[in-house]
Amino acid sequence: MREVGVAVALEGVWAGYGPVAADAAAVRGVDLRIPAGRCLALMGDSGSGKSTMLAVLAGLLRPWIGTVRLGGRDITDVGAHERPVNLVFQDGALFPFLSVAGNIAFGPHRRNVRTWRDRGWRTRAAGVMSEVGLDVRPMRRPKDLSGGQAQRVALLRALVNDPAVLLLDEPFRGLDRHLRDAFVQRVRGLVRTRRRTVVIATHDIDEVWPVADLLAVIEGGVIAQVDRPEQVYRDPTTMSALQLTGDSLPFYAAVADGGGAPQLTAEPAWARPDSVTVRPAAARDPRRPREPDGEIVVPATLAGVRPVGPGWQYDLVYPDGRAVSWRSAGAPTATPGPVEVTVPVASLLRPLPRAVGSAWPDPADRSDGWFLDLELTDGRGRPALPLTGRVEILDSRANR
Repeated sequence: MREVGVAVALEGVWAGYGPVAADAAAVRGVDLRIPAGRCLALMGDSGSGKSTMLAVLAGLLRPWIGTVRLGGRDITDVGAHERPVNLVFQDGALFPFLSVAGNIAFGPHRRNVRTWRDRGWRTRAAGVMSEVGLDVRPMRRPKDLSGGQAQRVALLRALVNDPAVLLLDEPFRGLDRHLRDAFVQRVRGLVRTRRRTVVIATHDIDEVWPVADLLAVIEGGVIAQVDRPEQVYRDPTTMSALQLTGDSLPFYAAVADGGGAPQLTAEPAWARPDSVTVRPAAARDPRRPREPDGEIVVPATLAGVRPVGPGWQYDLVYPDGRAVSWRSAGAPTATPGPVEVTVPVASLLRPLPRAVGSAWPDPADRSDGWFLDLELTDGRGRPALPLTGRVEILDSRANR
């Protein structure tokens, strides 16, 4: 039955590139539903499983276990060329035998789109290049492009193809801010106007805010948290979610109720910079209203504050020598020297240290097949080719 409102879904997906085994899985039991006509940002560190998930969605990698659905239809066994899905790789993967214009026009020209037919495709390609500031001769070959130019051509090739689902793997990496903004606007238009579904794999939160409707944090092949980006920022459930979604400041201190100096603690609570106040140590106003839930007030030394991009970089040293740095959008409220760093208790974040992983399926559970974990040898004890295909146990006695 069609799952209304869901464009793409992963159900219990395990996937990887080596021998089929729990410790070789890059994606570990992932359940994820992406609403139709929305943009989901998939954030994670290098090696977290982002690119593997995109490969599974695109049909380039068949999951070991689990199901991939498009509009409610099971497409697990449907090849990449038969899916209405476009994937833009990190390196662009342009067709070397086509010009820049030919690469951009490949999709609509192949589908015989009226406005891209005959000689009109060159004019259309040049037009979309101009829209994003791609100042390259349309008939140049990919080998003559810089990395950033090739990346922009690959993005345009996918965008003009108007796919039902667009998958972008680190799409804006290395682009200047104004170029990135131009492409973000095009992606936003694809989602808002054309009602297409977009998945962006990235580790840069600045790429997420302008366009993403949902943010999924992946950690060790497991989805640690899925929510609106601002909700993940305000209430991260794991350390990975905390660190990926913006700067944060650790507070090694107990709650102060207006009495003596707080005692530093072994484990920190965390706060976002916009909830932190830094003021000169002598500037405390006893008449200032107290926070209803209390606040943490930490004596420290402000080693330096300097402009960084659109905000300010603070370098702080706690009394026991621990140093922390963070960025804040607000103008500095203190100069280097003794300071007090204050945060309301209600603004503290207490994320878990790591995500809870999915368990490798029980061999006795044959609802979705199973894999034999075999080490093959050539008869003389030397390793042979590993078994990577699907091996379904039809009788549980075969595992005894």
